[in-house]
Amino acid sequence: KRVLALMAGFAGGHVVQLGNLWALRFDGPAWLAFGRLPDRISGWWDPAVAGVILTAAFGLYLPIALFGRGRGRLFSLIGAAITLAALIATGARAGWLACLGLAAIAGLVYVGSVARTAKARCLAVLLGVMAVVVVAAGVWLSPAAGRVADAVREGRAAVVEGNPDSDTGARIAMKQAAIEAWAARPIAGVGTGGYGPWSREHATHGSVVHAHAHDTLLHVLASN
Repeated sequence: KRVLALMAGFAGGHVVQLGNLWALRFDGPAWLAFGRLPDRISGWWDPAVAGVILTAAFGLYLPIALFGRGRGRLFSLIGAAITLAALIATGARAGWLACLGLAAIAGLVYVGSVARTAKARCLAVLLGVMAVVVVAAGVWLSPAAGRVADAVREGRAAVVEGNPDSDTGARIAMKQAAIEAWAARPIAGVGTGGYGPWSREHATHGSVVHAHAHDTLLHVLASN
């Protein structure tokens, strides 16, 4: 029942995303726009938050889609496909990468579990190729595809030219600041809530600092 309740919540969010799409692309009611940009169709979720939530949703569907049976498997396959489409629409690049990682891990487990027969191996490979093609086509054909090109350009400017003055550059700088904080205090960190103040005072990378490092693992290392 709890899993079904979660799935119902995700479904409700997708319905609102459709309303968001209507408002942003087809002159629908202004109140359904939620202040989003045309390439960040995330509904009532903030786009970055949607990336986290929909990655969790994909992770919920994936095991049932691969290893389940009957209606549950079919339902989860449909849910996983809808979730990927919804995630692409948000423009949440970190969520895209996280879901690709999830799919790769689940695919390896699945291939290992069905590797006893050649037919099963062929089916697994075919499904994997189809999934990669569908996701890649969705990203590049979506208006959100521009965010991929932006990330590459901004990342190159941050790493090669040392210019953190962009969304991606700021994120890279905040990760570097977290590493510096951890290196300075590797045992206990700078304390819960301490990442932002410490980084503003001590970090040598970039000028844009948020209260968090935009990276869960590095933030935990830096803080605790």
